[in-house]
Amino acid sequence: LLGLIYDPIDDVMVWGVKGQGAWISRMGHVSQLLPPTDRAWDELRFGHHRYRYAPSQWKLYQQLGVQPHQIIPTGSIGSKGLTLATGKVDAIIGLYRHIPVWDWSPGSVILQELGFATCHFDGHPLHPGELRTPHAFGYLVCPEAHKAHFLQEFAWLANKFPFPEALSSCA
Repeated sequence: LLGLIYDPIDDVMVWGVKGQGAWISRMGHVSQLLPPTDRAWDELRFGHHRYRYAPSQWKLYQQLGVQPHQIIPTGSIGSKGLTLATGKVDAIIGLYRHIPVWDWSPGSVILQELGFATCHFDGHPLHPGELRTPHAFGYLVCPEAHKAHFLQEFAWLANKFPFPEALSSCA
């Protein structure tokens, strides 16, 4: 599989090839992307859509102890993928029951090649091309080192959604 995201405004393109790595092209210069440096839990920066201020999302950030300066404005899912791949943000939390396959697939290949954990809130992996599943009540993209902590923090969601068996199966 190949994933590609292009930002025509800044003329930046990022792509990944499953099992081979990820690259970036800026103004004609191509270089291989390396996994971003891991940050401590309380230093993580979160990408959040600049125009969508859902109270549920802000409540979740508060429960995680995220400070306002740690929330970085982003655009669409593609834009979020670019900000993760280039190290501008460290994590994305999406409170969406259904993620359209065309929104998620390109970024997932790139981010998985960079070593990011990409999963639903129950720990079920996000797979490129995967359509709606019983696990799809939100998604997380974060450094692998923080995945277990995030999933522990999201355990309370089992009471909010009709798939509690999904959370109980999380390792």
